[in-house]
Amino acid sequence: MIYDILDHTADLKVKIYGNSYLTIFENSIIAMSDLIVDREFLKPDFYKPIDIEKNSPDDILVNLLNDILFYMEYEDVIYFTSELEFAGNRLHGTIYGSHLPSNVEYKNVIKAVTYYNLRMDPEHGSATVVFDI
Repeated sequence: MIYDILDHTADLKVKIYGNSYLTIFENSIIAMSDLIVDREFLKPDFYKPIDIEKNSPDDILVNLLNDILFYMEYEDVIYFTSELEFAGNRLHGTIYGSHLPSNVEYKNVIKAVTYYNLRMDPEHGSATVVFDI
């Protein structure tokens, strides 16, 4: 398993595993999409190049996941896998997704990715992310 759901009173708190920032970014995309829909029936038929440069890996992660939520809302595409490269404070590559069917059943409706309790610690093999639901 690449993530675990943690106890939280109002939102969705998740521990995402990865022993590098790159692995945490990639696993975060998978985890968030898995928390939103059943990915079992999705086929990657859309792709989008991404290029994010921010002051810190925390900022990159929040920006990446919030962008994916934006694309889901306005393009009806859920991105659930990626081919990424990370160096310095820049993440670039390609995210892959699928058009959401009109009869999609949502597991969770995630409104945003927050900075609340955000912790990226690849040296200890994980990150903690709180999703506003």
